[in-house]
Amino acid sequence: MNRVSAFLVAGMLVLAGCGGSSDASDTTSSQLDQYKEAVAEDEATSSDSEAESTETTTRPEVTTPDEFDQPEDEILATYAAYHEAWLIASGRPEADPDYAPLFELMVDPEASKVREGLEKKKAAGEIVVDPGFTELSHSVRFVGAFSPEKTEGNTVVLLDCFVDATEIRTLDEEVLESDPVTFVLAIEMKVVDGEWKVAARDVKDRYEGVSECEEYANV
Repeated sequence: MNRVSAFLVAGMLVLAGCGGSSDASDTTSSQLDQYKEAVAEDEATSSDSEAESTETTTRPEVTTPDEFDQPEDEILATYAAYHEAWLIASGRPEADPDYAPLFELMVDPEASKVREGLEKKKAAGEIVVDPGFTELSHSVRFVGAFSPEKTEGNTVVLLDCFVDATEIRTLDEEVLESDPVTFVLAIEMKVVDGEWKVAARDVKDRYEGVSECEEYANV
């Protein structure tokens, strides 16, 4: 029971008990003043609650280590951060095609491709939840001869096989897709402005369900 309801009940009880007493008008006036105060307080509380409910949910930001034991570790950490940032940008409260921490990790053509995908998700009212590939825990390797040095324009290619166990849902949490899919990706990493970036992503293979990544060691 809120304060307004409480004062309404109290006021009715006072009036019922006063009958024809000469004090009834004074008591009623006092109750009316308190009722008005309660109404004003309840309206203020309601406004504050509505304002809080409409605030935008703050997205967590992606972090990467400041130091790496080997130059290759920085490349892998950047790629892992890219995955993490994409999941955040694709998730609750809605897909965000302008999520800065994600686009700081990419350059075109991948940046344009990802932005377009997020714009489509936002327009469709779809989100990605329950991530299943935030860590590079299986069959990520460098392809061919490469140099891990951060020389401007330098590129390396990664091969990543992982099981995507995410769910696609509507904004009201209706599940649209939930079956796991195994992907084999070729990822081009490139040094731009002194930092490793994800430059391109090519789907080499895609299988419904869970497959053994060891099968793709020579792809």
